[in-house]
Amino acid sequence: MGAITVTQIPLPQNSLVIGSLCPIHYGDAYRMALPKHFTGGVDELTELIFSPAANPSWAARLARLRNGIVRFFGLKTMGPSSRPSEGAGPSQPAPRRRLFPVIERTGRELLLGLDDRHLDFRISVQIVDNGADRWGVVTTVVRFHNLLGRAYFLPVKPIHRRMVPAIMKKAVAAWEKANPLGE
Repeated sequence: MGAITVTQIPLPQNSLVIGSLCPIHYGDAYRMALPKHFTGGVDELTELIFSPAANPSWAARLARLRNGIVRFFGLKTMGPSSRPSEGAGPSQPAPRRRLFPVIERTGRELLLGLDDRHLDFRISVQIVDNGADRWGVVTTVVRFHNLLGRAYFLPVKPIHRRMVPAIMKKAVAAWEKANPLGE
């Protein structure tokens, strides 16, 4: 496939994420071309993006640091990953997809998120078909509840903007390595 490019795009108006929080105080969306031989659906793409193989080592270190700090403020920490339940079907949300609960789903999109005292966030993982091209789109929106939420997100925002594209690139690279073209 060559170099993997992730591009920041406007919030996709056809996404479940639009309207999932009101008001939206912060939002971003990133798009990447999926490999031509990737025939998986949104569940597989979400698993790739939230897999340990996609997590840059610097992001894992920052997550551990974050957990140590936010515990003092009574905020939720990120725990070990959970797997979706076997009984969840395409029209039912699985209870969790890695760290974040699945809130809603369609055949092409999963909406994940958490609500906390300081802020709520939603992450959408979407597959968009555009003729011969297939795109993976990851959208994040945040609603702040108070000053703590705004203060918390201030240092998180620039890290988030680096981390999401890095994770997307690493996820596709890991998939391509495990699924070389022609095999």
